[in-house]
Amino acid sequence: PVNERNLFWRSDSTYDIAMAQRKNAGQAAQLTIAAFNAAIAQVPGTAAATWLTWDRNWFRSAHHGAEYGDVNARIFPFLVAPFMEAEEAVASLSA
Repeated sequence: PVNERNLFWRSDSTYDIAMAQRKNAGQAAQLTIAAFNAAIAQVPGTAAATWLTWDRNWFRSAHHGAEYGDVNARIFPFLVAPFMEAEEAVASLSA
């Protein structure tokens, strides 16, 4: 039997994972829609297929139009830099 819960979380997380893998918003949206379609195909005619279809149809990103953002947008890893004022304040407290 198919684990329907896994179908949902895998489909729903596809966009976030694709963006984290440096895809642009348009590419991530296409992958997400494909993930939903593949999940729906695994459970045709079921309540899970209905809910997956609803989620897919309500998914909105720049892929669907400029009002949802820039299709070429990407996210980048955060740069962790020391906050010197905070480090100095902590050092002075322990001195």
